[in-house]
Amino acid sequence: MNDRDKATLKLLLGQCCCPDEQTPKPNGPARPAVHGRPMGRRPPEADEDTPFLTVIPSHATGQRPSDFGVPHVPSTDPDGRPTPRTAAPGRVAAVTLDTGEVRPLTEPFQVDHQAREIRLAPITTDRTLRRVRADGELLTLNARFWEYAIGTPDWEYDLSPTLAASRVEAVHATLEQRVLTYAGAERQQPGQIITSTPARVVRFQWTRHAPQEAQAFRLRARRASSQDTDGTPRERIVWVIDARVTLPDGTPTWEPIGVRPTWAPPVNVAADTAQDAWPFQPGQILALPLQDLYDPAPTFATGAVFDRFVFATDQPPLPALVDLSGPRWLSPDGRVRIDGPASRDPATLTPLDTLVTPAGTFPGPGSWAAYRGAHGGPVLLIDVAGTVTRVDLPPDGPDRARAVPLQTFLNGLGVSELDWSGFARTGPLYSAWPPHEALTRDPEAIET
Repeated sequence: MNDRDKATLKLLLGQCCCPDEQTPKPNGPARPAVHGRPMGRRPPEADEDTPFLTVIPSHATGQRPSDFGVPHVPSTDPDGRPTPRTAAPGRVAAVTLDTGEVRPLTEPFQVDHQAREIRLAPITTDRTLRRVRADGELLTLNARFWEYAIGTPDWEYDLSPTLAASRVEAVHATLEQRVLTYAGAERQQPGQIITSTPARVVRFQWTRHAPQEAQAFRLRARRASSQDTDGTPRERIVWVIDARVTLPDGTPTWEPIGVRPTWAPPVNVAADTAQDAWPFQPGQILALPLQDLYDPAPTFATGAVFDRFVFATDQPPLPALVDLSGPRWLSPDGRVRIDGPASRDPATLTPLDTLVTPAGTFPGPGSWAAYRGAHGGPVLLIDVAGTVTRVDLPPDGPDRARAVPLQTFLNGLGVSELDWSGFARTGPLYSAWPPHEALTRDPEAIET
């Protein structure tokens, strides 16, 4: 390994990066350091012989609040490797707001450092079902034909593929344009999306003579009383479906279709409006006398004639929410961005993501991190396609990209390729991006 690579890896490990056989000599007076970086003279422009990570003398203690809102003093183990920043796995992304509050982010989001805000994907908050009945159709919900037609002689029935005009609608309340600002403010826009389930026609066929489909229907109802085995009185509504057919001599007639005793049509017997009581009139059924269940001459109320029974479920499809548009991550100056869908992990590059920088583009999969370089601008570390690339973006230019093999990078860290899980999600979420250091994470999502 040449001297340049040794300096690179030692700096990543928090070790002294000076050549082993020489004693470091100060270049001149240095002022106290801030955030781990001395505020001395601006270093000369890097040339082709500059190490992968520029070596900067430091006299700082490194004591400062961490990027994710808990006190921390950077330290190393006896081998000189950094100690973990977190003692427990970080399974959920979180952003530290300007107030110091740490806000978990459990949904897909976009990071816009220019606007200083987090954008969250739209969500649904509530669902209301409503029945939309077309004229001439009796709409039943979740009561399929075999649940109320019990095999009365001379009748066959099935669910036709023919769609009816009636439907069941679900009104989904939504929250859209959801924004969390770094100052802690939240904005969102309420809305609604309507989805529907079309009804299908229930087909009844009379088979006593030549098979024929019913031409029309009507409901009949009566109030009946009975007693339980212990003598407790009970009252219920007895329902009958009549279907109109034609006899061989051409005479029209009404033929009853047996139904289960527990079945009830979608009729509100206590409704006070014609719309809700249809196909009966308001109060028509309750005005009937209460008769014994086995009365030989029962009194029925007859509803209006209608064209057909139709059936639907009360499970309209879920709404298709509009995805967030624009970059899923944007730097404060707009020079660095990630093009791709909203994500719960801004440090991970999926196969659908592309990291765009002034020094080149890096399609996923992979991961990335950034820290504030000695030149005052961001330094990006990008792990893509078996290579770790360093991109320097100094304020005064020029932009520059350099790369080393991932295996070389990991050898110096003392990390096997199987234990490498990429860079940590903390850095890209740092509200004063770029942060002062780049963090990695192990297979247990513990950040270092």
